[in-house]
Amino acid sequence: VPIRPAPTRPFGDRTYCIAMSDDSAMSAADLGGRMVGFSQTPWDKQILRIDAYRQRFRDTHHREPHPPVTCDFTFVDPDASRAEDMVREHIVGYLTSVLGHYELAGDHFKNTAGYESYGNAVDAVRAAGVEAMADMYLDVQAWGTPDQVLQKLEARREIIGDFDLTCCFRYSGLSFDDAKGSMTCFAENVLPVLSKNSAAA
Repeated sequence: VPIRPAPTRPFGDRTYCIAMSDDSAMSAADLGGRMVGFSQTPWDKQILRIDAYRQRFRDTHHREPHPPVTCDFTFVDPDASRAEDMVREHIVGYLTSVLGHYELAGDHFKNTAGYESYGNAVDAVRAAGVEAMADMYLDVQAWGTPDQVLQKLEARREIIGDFDLTCCFRYSGLSFDDAKGSMTCFAENVLPVLSKNSAAA
């Protein structure tokens, strides 16, 4: 399809593919796309999909893939207690809205071609319950004090290797001022350390 205005350079290595299921990870690898995934399940489980993507990419393109991109709902505050209060209201609020919007506790995905992995997750949601699922969801997100966020990201790197990070700072009714404060705290206290560590590596 012609694109106007025409792109100034090829799309190689600048195509990103959301890969939240095993099938979509394989499709991303086949297309040569950068793997992008939301932080939503424990990293010792997500690494299985990431490793499968990496191997399929190597087999298909005969080179190493770029690091995967992880997407987090982020809240950073110097006060650990305030940070936890905020994420339990707003990140859990976001998760609850997603469960409702996509009717993820229903059975309709089980018989929808291409969405079987979502259908399989229904039983897990029902078995665990929303509260346990919310705790698990919070465990894999980058939130807390600057030191807590850095520790979480380093623990993630130890499991999945190098990765790129993208953060969502405003969600589920979080006020503009709270989002701005969180983003500023991240920019001033987390990002410089990440940049320094990346440069050293």
